[in-house]
Amino acid sequence: MAIFYGSDDRSDVKIDVWKMDGTKAYLRHFDNFLTLDFIAKESKVTRERAQARSEMEICQRKLLFWKKHPRYDHDEAVKGASKLKAMWEKR
Repeated sequence: MAIFYGSDDRSDVKIDVWKMDGTKAYLRHFDNFLTLDFIAKESKVTRERAQARSEMEICQRKLLFWKKHPRYDHDEAVKGASKLKAMWEKR
């Protein structure tokens, strides 16, 4: 059971990440991280909580990758992350 990040091998996928918008990709994974954090803390299902914690590690690696991307804008990412956090706080 994968929530966002499966364990399957995706080495055959041909995507040029260097043409992507690093900030948007970062924020997409940051949103995933917030979701996984919620599941890890709030789920009543032990296996689901464990899966969320496992995927949070993968997500953190992806966040670090996108922070180093040449098309990553730190200021925009901070603004976007603040908006995402605010949305989660309203729930």
